[in-house]
Amino acid sequence: MAQAPSKVINPEIFFVQNRFASRWLRGGLYLEVDGIPLLKGGNLQLFSSDYKKGYYSSGSNVPAVKTERLADGGIAYLTTYRYQSDGRTLNAEQRTEVHPDNSVNFSLQTDWNAVDPAKLEWTPIRLWAYALAQGKYEISSKDLKTEGDLPSKALPAENDESRIGTPSFTSLKLNLPLIGQLEFLADSSPSLIAGQNGASFNDTRNDPYLQQDRLFRIGLEGATLTPGPKQTFSFKMNWIPCAKPQTNSPVNSPSPLAKLRTGKLKFRSAQESELNDEQGHPVVIPEPKHIVFDEGDFQLRGTVPIRLAFPNTVEGERAERASRRFATEMSRQTGVKWRENTGQWKEKGLLVTVQGAAPLAHPLTPALTSQPEGYALVVTPKFVAVVGRDPAGAFYGLQTLRQLLRTNRGRSRFVGADICDWPSLAFRGAHLFVGKNALPFHKKLIDRIFSRFKLNTLVIECEYAKWKSHPELHVPYGMEPGDLREEVVYARDRFMEPIPLVNTLGHSEWIFKNGQHKELAEDVNSPHAYDASDPETYKFVFDIFTEALDIFKPNRFHIGHDEVKVPSFDQFGKYPARPQNLAKGATTLFIEDSNRLADWLRERGVRTMMWGDMALYESEGDPTAWDTLTAANAPTLAEAQRIRSLLPKDAIIADWRYHPGSEQRNGLSILKLSGHDTLGCPWFEPENIRGWAQQATKNESSGILETTWAGYDSAEELLEDEYKQFHAFVLAGEYAWSAADKHPQSAISAEEKQNKELSRLPYRQEEVFNQSYREENAGNAEARSGSNKGWQLKLNSVANISLQMSDSSKGRLAAYSGAGRETSLSSVETNPNDYDFKLPGDSIGGLLCSSRLAPNSLPNIKYTGNITLVAPQNVSFTIRKRATKLVFLQSSFVSAEQNAPVASYVIHYSDGKTSEIILRYGKEIRALDDKTESNSFSTKLIPVEVKGTKSYLRQFQWNNPRPETVIDSIDIVSRDPFAGLIVFAIAGIE
Repeated sequence: MAQAPSKVINPEIFFVQNRFASRWLRGGLYLEVDGIPLLKGGNLQLFSSDYKKGYYSSGSNVPAVKTERLADGGIAYLTTYRYQSDGRTLNAEQRTEVHPDNSVNFSLQTDWNAVDPAKLEWTPIRLWAYALAQGKYEISSKDLKTEGDLPSKALPAENDESRIGTPSFTSLKLNLPLIGQLEFLADSSPSLIAGQNGASFNDTRNDPYLQQDRLFRIGLEGATLTPGPKQTFSFKMNWIPCAKPQTNSPVNSPSPLAKLRTGKLKFRSAQESELNDEQGHPVVIPEPKHIVFDEGDFQLRGTVPIRLAFPNTVEGERAERASRRFATEMSRQTGVKWRENTGQWKEKGLLVTVQGAAPLAHPLTPALTSQPEGYALVVTPKFVAVVGRDPAGAFYGLQTLRQLLRTNRGRSRFVGADICDWPSLAFRGAHLFVGKNALPFHKKLIDRIFSRFKLNTLVIECEYAKWKSHPELHVPYGMEPGDLREEVVYARDRFMEPIPLVNTLGHSEWIFKNGQHKELAEDVNSPHAYDASDPETYKFVFDIFTEALDIFKPNRFHIGHDEVKVPSFDQFGKYPARPQNLAKGATTLFIEDSNRLADWLRERGVRTMMWGDMALYESEGDPTAWDTLTAANAPTLAEAQRIRSLLPKDAIIADWRYHPGSEQRNGLSILKLSGHDTLGCPWFEPENIRGWAQQATKNESSGILETTWAGYDSAEELLEDEYKQFHAFVLAGEYAWSAADKHPQSAISAEEKQNKELSRLPYRQEEVFNQSYREENAGNAEARSGSNKGWQLKLNSVANISLQMSDSSKGRLAAYSGAGRETSLSSVETNPNDYDFKLPGDSIGGLLCSSRLAPNSLPNIKYTGNITLVAPQNVSFTIRKRATKLVFLQSSFVSAEQNAPVASYVIHYSDGKTSEIILRYGKEIRALDDKTESNSFSTKLIPVEVKGTKSYLRQFQWNNPRPETVIDSIDIVSRDPFAGLIVFAIAGIE
């Protein structure tokens, strides 16, 4: 087709033509028909012919795109894919044409230059599952034709089971009530039709990497690319629309909604929210090596004697201060008074000591471990004794005792138990960044999370602190040196050894902030790495090191040193770039710089830590794994071996890999053979954390360092956007201490994919973090006894949708008119610490607000009356009460784009002022069929199982900025035409 002159069009803005609206986003075509999302992106991946090595993915290397206007008024998107490594080169061009005659053409031309073939997976078409609801398919291959109903539930994620119809099709027709008919025609090349590696139609709603997007995919599963001639692949899509839908004008809520009344909120007792196992015993985190429960609880009432006995050392004084803090906290929580004794302990009250510091009549000493940081803990009706192998062990014994506290009807007790415990790994670390407002946030993390779950090292990445020696580098989010010094003291006083991390060599962008010191940059056009041949570089670096040593007084210092040069691309500028350094080469520069820094630190009694990716090559590690060794950036195997042999032998090498299973490639054993102490470093993926602890134990590594990469300005607000990075610390404490082989509850493991029975931890780490970190009322005995006040908005008379149980429907979504119908949520109970709604087992009713997909998208939906009245667009509730917090039980009808606004709550105060709460998809809200955890501290997942069918609700908590002012009303405003907010309950905490 002849082309019109090119005209630049922003590919991320919808281009509207006829009934199509298209844009190119994140490497794929997004297409709407009559305003309904239909196509959602695409991708291209390249593998070795045996799939053991992944060469390229457009998902992590998003290609650039150009646009062209077509002669018929349509638009073409042109994308170029480039891959080059180890003598292999891929040059590929994708052209996607969107025409106003309701057709779309996809074509891909590949040029593969290599000595061996490769496998191509190309997915140009990803269909939004909701638009396909209640549809039928007809699929044809060369010799076979099949038809059937599109599955309403997600098929298994494995390729063979998720494929719909024939293994390789030439024609696919979808007949859809909401859209009309879609026809897809695939490349009819005999080489594709002959096998199972041609065009396929797959359900990816259960794919762990795609399930949030709710998609079906059309593409090539594994076309063979052969060296030599160029190859071309293509698809065509034709749309035959049904009648254009009528657009309903916005309809506000019917008048009865304005007359809703509020009812009292009954709080659950603290006992109901505490974490117990199936036998009713407390769940202790991390799991102790030895624990036996008995009936001999220790009652906390009146005045309880406490005896502290510690050695006269710095560590002993720390443990003594920690014991007194513990007693003060228990006094606030339970109302008990403590009387400290200094004489002989008479087996009454609470004893906290270390082995040999106090005479013990009870046989605790034989049970006490010889391992550092170990402890023995005994709870009997007469006394509680915590005996540490050392002061740190006594401290960790108190953290366990805290978890044995139970309160019911205002009466508190420590549950009877006999525990002997010690850590599996010596180094149990947390990694944090600094920030202007980081100190109060980090103190909470140290007290309520790190110490509680027995982490003992805090690596503080602090290059962006406001160093006094170089004020020219100060940034607005920089941490004050006084705050940093206070955090170091605070952590050390809680048995967390602080270690500074100052990035050097590769990630040295901080040196060049505010346009400073560019003369020290290796590549002045992209200042990331410094010039390792310039003495002025080290004069500067050692200024910062000296100041950090003064603040931290550390025994170890992390110098960074990761990603100095990534072989496949110059992400951080050219390295080397200067003539004298080009002559030396990247490997020699890395070795010389590492040794120079380590020598300087060693002279001051400090040991070096550094990341390990530059000392590993991608082909190393377990050869049975399908992928290459990630976080392995040495240019060649020989240079990796040279680096390991010449790095300082006293350096601790921190090996990092973040994809679940990638840690099993086992860089720790390679680094150990070179004579180095090692650490395994996970990120937030639960199975990755578990896997690193296993590898560290297997290879006698020092331990694990749980990393966070949430930006350079650390503050409590990060919990709303990066919650997954912080509740991971609970698992890090568990696995580093206990080395438990139990799987996390929220993870999907390889064993689970194979339908094997799994042993799982008895808790969800995000819920444990939430309850441990909040503690708003944990220190208030009156609050724990249930005297808080609150109210609940009764929605039973206006509910238009319910999750209800019946033998025939097995938990279907059904609807009713709501006229006088009671729902089971008319009485809501909650806890003042975590505000849990107590859900019934028979039915859950709620109010569904505007969704254009409501009549079609879920197969078991039924409505009564006019849909515009059943699902109003805007609703107003009269409240006229105060609240410090509002709690919403909600979901959306279907999914939306990540972070897209689904709806808003507008809070109207009695003085005429307002506050708006925006519900963003993936944070405050997710769909009924979306089981993904919300990455927000304020939002909690609540699975609801009705006869084997699960739906997923979200409990969202909002802190009212104006608690003293009466809330006059709450408006619901729909902001997405499809998602459809469903409100099941609203509560106010006074």
